[in-house]
Amino acid sequence: MTDVKQYVDGFVSERTAWLSQPYIGIPNNYVGLQLSSTEQLYKIGRKAHRAGWQLATHANGDLAIDRILSVYERIQRGLPKRDARFRIEHCTLAPKPLVGRMGAMQVIPAPISVYAYFHGDVRHFYGQERAKDTFPMRTFLHAGLRPTDSSDNTASPVDPQLTRTHMKGDVWGASQRITLPTSNPFAGQ
Repeated sequence: MTDVKQYVDGFVSERTAWLSQPYIGIPNNYVGLQLSSTEQLYKIGRKAHRAGWQLATHANGDLAIDRILSVYERIQRGLPKRDARFRIEHCTLAPKPLVGRMGAMQVIPAPISVYAYFHGDVRHFYGQERAKDTFPMRTFLHAGLRPTDSSDNTASPVDPQLTRTHMKGDVWGASQRITLPTSNPFAGQ
């Protein structure tokens, strides 16, 4: 085993990502699901980090990302490693302050940008303003991070991070579009 995966919240497509602001159009100020406490994440994460395993944590919403960053920061203070290679799987709603914290530790964001193509039909639950900070590949790159990008190719198209367009033509945060050479520096070689 080389890494440990934990879960902080749910999924963008199911509206269970844990958000700081309520979902639009869902009653009772619903903000998604918290699946693990800070202490649970810390206890398991610290033990795995001490054993030399990489931590890869599922976190979609901004509150989930904030929680795991706090855990990673605490682990790193107690057991510092030069290249901890902490990962945040999905890392969907990441406003710039969270990206700044990721940059301080060189956390690896691992978004799945094909969600912009396949799950554009749920974008209205997030709103236009929040959609600008979803799958923020351009922001990750400008912050000096080295994000991965998953596509499930050939089952999924490989270009949604370039176009950020849903299959029906709606665009999720056009300001986060990137070029092919930026997304894959080896393209065309």
